[in-house]
Amino acid sequence: MYDVFTNQPDFAPYTHLANQVPLTETNPTAGTGTGTASTGAAKTATAGTAADGAADPSKAQAAWAVWSLKQDSSHEDRIDMAHGNRDIWYSSNGFTKP
Repeated sequence: MYDVFTNQPDFAPYTHLANQVPLTETNPTAGTGTGTASTGAAKTATAGTAADGAADPSKAQAAWAVWSLKQDSSHEDRIDMAHGNRDIWYSSNGFTKP
């Protein structure tokens, strides 16, 4: 990040990029791959592999949705951030890159 900053500000106008993800989007319901997370999600979803032996993104996504539902987000710093960061990484990479 150090190389990103300079002592010379660039005041040239720029065009912003529109938001690509709805700000109201939440984790999908476990096992569905779409929708809003709910407390009724299946508690037994686990990451697995597809029939061809490749990682199955839908199972990984379901497992992370179940994990996410179990987290106490009522106050700051109550979520295990090591796992929280991994959840963010997986979701931003389509649940295909561990």
